[in-house]
Amino acid sequence: MKLARFALCVSLAVIGCHSAERPDPETSPVRIGTYHAPSLVLAWYRSGQYAKELGELKAARDAAATSGDTKAVAEYERQGATQQDLAHKQLAGEAGTAEILARLGDDLPAIAKAAGVEKIVPPGTVLGDKVLFVDVTDALVERFHPDDATRKMIAEARKQPGGMHVH
Repeated sequence: MKLARFALCVSLAVIGCHSAERPDPETSPVRIGTYHAPSLVLAWYRSGQYAKELGELKAARDAAATSGDTKAVAEYERQGATQQDLAHKQLAGEAGTAEILARLGDDLPAIAKAAGVEKIVPPGTVLGDKVLFVDVTDALVERFHPDDATRKMIAEARKQPGGMHVH
């Protein structure tokens, strides 16, 4: 008799697990992608794409210096210093990463679809109580084609969830 009850309970449990009922959208959490910001910052600022942009800024500054345009030289140097300051603040978690994320704009829908998320938002975004956050850091970072040294830096950065401080 006890064995029959046990078999009946197991059968009911299995039937319940394979139910054809769909999750209720009113009670099911919405899947939202988020990421470890310092990892994204490191991937961007160490990427070939950023190196190219920085090289163009330096070339413009050098051309201005060659032509004697001191105002333009000062402006290009200000832009470079502003970029460096922003990078430090982003690594420390004191500035957002929206413009880095925007550089991946064309790739974001594919990353979101592959991760099964509705959208990708910056860390700390408050969206309500029916949200399941999914980490999409690796997929975002890979779009910047990090080298081995960058991967090691990212692994270290992930050990410091509050952000990194640069000297």
